[in-house]
Amino acid sequence: MSVRFSPDACLGCGEPLRPKYSTYRHGTRGPLFTLGLVGGMFAVLGLLAVSFLGGFALADELFANANLPDREKGALTFLIQIPMFALVVVAARLGFRALHRLPRTFTVGCETCTWTGPCKVYEAEV
Repeated sequence: MSVRFSPDACLGCGEPLRPKYSTYRHGTRGPLFTLGLVGGMFAVLGLLAVSFLGGFALADELFANANLPDREKGALTFLIQIPMFALVVVAARLGFRALHRLPRTFTVGCETCTWTGPCKVYEAEV
């Protein structure tokens, strides 16, 4: 995992900033993170409900003229819903991964001069 800082150099003397992981791991996240987290949870619940109802509608449309008993129709509906739920899980993982890539803000101090100020850390997977 690569890490990028903004600013990457001290504003006082120009030396590169090298904060330790223990310094920036507890940095605060912005309001977009909380909003995205809550909105993402509601979106996942909504997508699960839509895929559940969509599985019923799709099974009803595909097997309407098959004259299947309710038990077999329910089994086919369940088999249709499995890939739909898997797609929701993949979409949720991608969305929450994007949320966790948002920057964190922490306070950093220069080792050579007395400058102290806010810094953002961006973590990216390689």
